[in-house]
Amino acid sequence: MASRGKGARDRGLNWERAIVNASTGFPLQRIRLGFHDDVGDLSGLPCFMVEAKAASIPKIPMGVDKAKVSWTNSGQPWFVMLQKRPNASLKSGWAIMEIDQFFEMMRYLDEVGALSPTAVESWRRRTMDFARESEVQMED
Repeated sequence: MASRGKGARDRGLNWERAIVNASTGFPLQRIRLGFHDDVGDLSGLPCFMVEAKAASIPKIPMGVDKAKVSWTNSGQPWFVMLQKRPNASLKSGWAIMEIDQFFEMMRYLDEVGALSPTAVESWRRRTMDFARESEVQMED
C-alpha cells in the first residue's frame, strides 16, 4: 500500500479535528494513528464507527470499503463515513452509510419511538430553528 504524503496526512488530521470541534453534544475524539486493530478515525459517537475522509478528490467506494473493515473491528452496530466536500465548509460535508444499514437504523429508531409523530414534529421544529440560525450566521 502506498504511503500518503504529508499534505494528505495534514488534510486528514485537519478534517478529523474540525469534526471533533463541531461535534457539540458528543464527546468525539480522534483515535491515535497506528492503532493496531483499525476501529475507525473517531470515537465517542454512540453506536457508530466513524471514518473520516478528506481526499481532495473523493473516492467514496474505496472509503466505504475501508470503513467496513474498521466497522467490523469496532463492534459497533453501524458505521458512517464523514467525507469532506472539496472547497466547501464542514457542514456541507457528506455523512455516508450503506442503504441496508440506513434502513436497519431507521427500523431501530422506529422501535424505540424516535419516529413517533410527536418526536418527528419536535425534530422538524429543531431543524427549522437550526436552518434559521444558519441563515443568520451566513448573513453576518
